[in-house]
Amino acid sequence: MLKWELEFLEVALKNYAKKNLTILSCFALLSLVLLQISCKTEAPARSADYASGLYLEYMDSTINPGDNFQMYVNGKWIDETEIPSDKSSFAIGMILQELSPDHVKEIY
Repeated sequence: MLKWELEFLEVALKNYAKKNLTILSCFALLSLVLLQISCKTEAPARSADYASGLYLEYMDSTINPGDNFQMYVNGKWIDETEIPSDKSSFAIGMILQELSPDHVKEIY
């Protein structure tokens, strides 16, 4: 090969390598930006009326939880809640079962 052909190939290879490196760099940068954007999701905001599901007003703090945990956690509810005359027992599951049809109607 002639000297000028070797120089031409050398320059062409350098330009090709620079172009590929530039494309690869752009792709890597774009990937990092997209990754950063996708990771910046904010946590859902909690509403002011967020409740833990624990009804502290039904707890009977006069009872030692080590002696009778059931009465410690649910003592006031058990004492204050009257079992309806048409039922042999009454619990939160029954309350939810009675309220669910009304809530479903509200949704639709």
